[in-house]
Amino acid sequence: MSSRGRRRAASVRKDVETDGSDAEHSDQPSQDSEEESASDAEDDDGAEAKQRKRKSAASSANAKATKKQKLTAESAQEVRVSDSTIKFLKELAANNDREWFRTNKSRYDQAKAEFDRLARYVYQRLREVDPTLKDEDGAKMVFRIYRDVRFGGLPYKTHFAAGFGTTGRKGNSAKYYFQIGGEEHFTGAGRWQPESPTLFTIRSNLANDASRLKGVLEQAEFKKTFGNSFWDESDGNKLKTAPKGFDKNHDDIELLKFKSFTVGRKFTDADVVAENFAKKLVETLSTAVPFVAELNRLGR
Repeated sequence: MSSRGRRRAASVRKDVETDGSDAEHSDQPSQDSEEESASDAEDDDGAEAKQRKRKSAASSANAKATKKQKLTAESAQEVRVSDSTIKFLKELAANNDREWFRTNKSRYDQAKAEFDRLARYVYQRLREVDPTLKDEDGAKMVFRIYRDVRFGGLPYKTHFAAGFGTTGRKGNSAKYYFQIGGEEHFTGAGRWQPESPTLFTIRSNLANDASRLKGVLEQAEFKKTFGNSFWDESDGNKLKTAPKGFDKNHDDIELLKFKSFTVGRKFTDADVVAENFAKKLVETLSTAVPFVAELNRLGR
């Protein structure tokens, strides 16, 4: 019995000893009375522990419900990117140093808060069409604006960005991505420069059967949304010759030469500050859901 149970048992025994009605039957409590009292005390102690456990579970459930309500409430608000956020990012691109950033820290905080709301909205809406995404706060998928300058370079990125997939912001899975910046705004999806073992697996599965991926790429809505961005070779995204271990005469050799498997869509300043931008972003990424799912399958 716990110390608390023993104290409660002692208290019960004392009550029995001083109760006049019990004294009429016996000058002292019997052994059975003491054992029953102690047993009752243990039952009380156990019931109390169960009650505390139920309260704790209820408190945890309430906390989760509050978190969901907060996310829903933020999602229901008008999610907009303001002109001031775009202006801040453009000026940051022209003044990428710590002194300027410190002076304009309040502007950064306001712009970051706007992008966090956008990330929450997009993430929660995308979960409705891609159930493999975890139940998380979309703001956790936002990348830091601070660069690693241990080896030199500018201290800040000049854009806000968020990326996520079935493994969250990190991990080995195809990702959804969007950014707004002082120099470029765009959204995209896919696998950007996967590690060698994953790239080899994707190529091997494509060499075996590329029909499902080609089917996704040929869907009318997909082509309307992303155009021919998948086949873009301007950024050195494709090998000049067949990858090692693959037949140069393979029917899908042009597909196997890719080092990344991504699609993208650009936006203008006017697009980003428009009232329907958040909705447009969700619609664009929703179109990429089959593409992301197929790349995840190919990578296994």
